[in-house]
Amino acid sequence: MRWFPFEIYKVEGESMLPTLVPGQRVIINKWSKGAKGDLIVFYAQGRTMIKRISHIEKEQRYVTGDNASKSTGSEEFGKVSPQVIIGRVLG
Repeated sequence: MRWFPFEIYKVEGESMLPTLVPGQRVIINKWSKGAKGDLIVFYAQGRTMIKRISHIEKEQRYVTGDNASKSTGSEEFGKVSPQVIIGRVLG
């Protein structure tokens, strides 16, 4: 169980430009799995990623980056299950 609901995450890469820039730090709520339009931090392909939820289907999140030319998303690595979500980006 996660006792403290907040954690700081450092943005890496350019997939969320212009919304988030590389090196920027964001606060995530570890108790939230996110809703459509929210940014989430999750594990995929052996690393931590941050993406926007484009839609939700049967508890599975479909995600995409805001910078289409520098981003991968669910079309490449599949749906994101709640079990691999670290948390929702606040603000």
